[in-house]
Amino acid sequence: MPRKAINSPSTSDSRPPHDREIERVRRRLAAVQEIGRALGSTLNLDRLLTLIMSKVTDLMNAERSTLYLLDEDSGELWSKIAQGMGKKATTIRIPVGTGLSGWVAQHGRTLNIKDAHRDPRFDEATDRETGFRTRSVLCQPLRDSRGRTIGVIQVLNRKEGYFTVEDEELLAALGAQAAISLQNSELYRTVQRRNIELVEAQRSLEAQLADRETLLEIEEAVGANHLLEPILEAVLDGAMRAIPSEAGSILLKEARTGSLVFRTARGASVEALRSRTLEPGEGIVGWVAQNGESVVSNSVVTDPRHAREVADSLEIHVETMLCVPIFVDSEVIGAIQLLNRRGRIPRYETSDLPLLKLIAGQVARAVQAQSARDAWMKENRLATIGQSISAVLHDFRTPMTIIKGYTQLLAREESAEERNEYTGSILTQITHLDTMMREVLAFARGERRLFLQKIHLHGFFDEVTETLGSEFSQRAVNLELHLDYRNEIAIDVDKMRRVLFNLAHNAADAMPEGGIFRIHVSREDDTVILTFSDTGNGIPESIQADLFDPFVTSGKKDGTGLGLAIAQQIVEQHEGTIGFETIAGEGTTFTIRLPVAGPSITEEDAGTHP
Repeated sequence: MPRKAINSPSTSDSRPPHDREIERVRRRLAAVQEIGRALGSTLNLDRLLTLIMSKVTDLMNAERSTLYLLDEDSGELWSKIAQGMGKKATTIRIPVGTGLSGWVAQHGRTLNIKDAHRDPRFDEATDRETGFRTRSVLCQPLRDSRGRTIGVIQVLNRKEGYFTVEDEELLAALGAQAAISLQNSELYRTVQRRNIELVEAQRSLEAQLADRETLLEIEEAVGANHLLEPILEAVLDGAMRAIPSEAGSILLKEARTGSLVFRTARGASVEALRSRTLEPGEGIVGWVAQNGESVVSNSVVTDPRHAREVADSLEIHVETMLCVPIFVDSEVIGAIQLLNRRGRIPRYETSDLPLLKLIAGQVARAVQAQSARDAWMKENRLATIGQSISAVLHDFRTPMTIIKGYTQLLAREESAEERNEYTGSILTQITHLDTMMREVLAFARGERRLFLQKIHLHGFFDEVTETLGSEFSQRAVNLELHLDYRNEIAIDVDKMRRVLFNLAHNAADAMPEGGIFRIHVSREDDTVILTFSDTGNGIPESIQADLFDPFVTSGKKDGTGLGLAIAQQIVEQHEGTIGFETIAGEGTTFTIRLPVAGPSITEEDAGTHP
């Protein structure tokens, strides 16, 4: 049988001892039940431990109780919950092995002391600091499910008598509840930390996937375009999606002066930026281009490198900036900048730099490719013309021979009617020579300027078919026109007329005995589709692979071999495509696709129609 507590009867309670004992047991059971309910209903550790310690103090009839937790890193006990100290409660730290609580933490054994000051293990320092007089002490270790000591629960100064064996058993039970609470809380915090880590890992993975998708889109844009401006626009759009920003721009150095030119921009005052240049070192972006170093600035207005007067003149309010240089063969050729970070993270971070540097590398690649194309065209255009000059002169020989013959006849002819006929024939051949000469010169110069007009296709084709009709009638070629789309399109009328005439003349040459030339116009979404079909002999297989190369012919008597090369060049300037299908003995169909709204060209490539 458990030992009874030897306590003095309370003078304030006149109930029989038996009734008092029943009441004491009831209170203890009710306290344990309340703690059990709290364990299953709350995750608030502080509230739960406070409840447990208040019950400990009450059921032990003690003046104070303290729950210490073990900090393994520092080797100290620290007071998590201190009951009975009122508002003066402060965190108490006790080295493991020091004082009664430290001894219990070190040895993992219970202490029940009637007079603490007579025990050599007692440390009086805490009493001196707090002004409290410790008498009796009951102190037990708290253990986790693996039996490790994780803390100490201490009860001081039983108000009546001393702490009993029953008190030890009750404190052990309540301490186990506190240990369970601590373990549950640690488990909950661990799960929370892991959930947070998982969420962060998921976000990081999503960001990496988004970055890869952005780089892939930019890679595709670089590979799909042969003009630099659309590539730069696609690159900047991708950068602003990957690193959400209010504005951005790509600047490249002007070779002669070293000034930075805004090649593309997004955000406020875009039009004003197009005509703006920055001197070397001007502004943060100028500093980046001059020094070849990246900048992450989240307080642009306080940055001494900031060109405040430029921003004010353009009415651009810049708060944050991310800027990296663009390198080609270790030489800085420009910079890409993003302004005013948006989205979940309102500040640029150094972790944004690697992605923007990769994007800057794509810009460098595009610039290198453009430079290589320009150099190749410059070096090879004159060589190609020179190599083919004999073929061109040969093509000129036929109309020149005709002109010479008609001139000789004209000199001897007295009939006015015959003279007029000879004169008309001479003028026709001169016009033919002029057309061939213009085509050769335009191709040799790499003519790029477009004089765009918005026209209605029915009017354009009415004019074209009227001209072709008279020519075709003399060659037994029937012209058929089918306009399923008759409305507006933005094109360079003269150049597109040249494309159509080149295709028509090629078709007529492919039908020496006559035939049918069909033109069909339709629309699909934002694209106008033009098809040109003939019933000729088809294109020889030997030249199909190189059909659009300069000076490729199938043995035509009168031609420069530039017609299809020029047609392809003009179509591509309009950001369209041209292709063909041919069947030997049945004919050929050329298909041209053009954007209804016209090409997105720069001022350098655009013009106004005279």
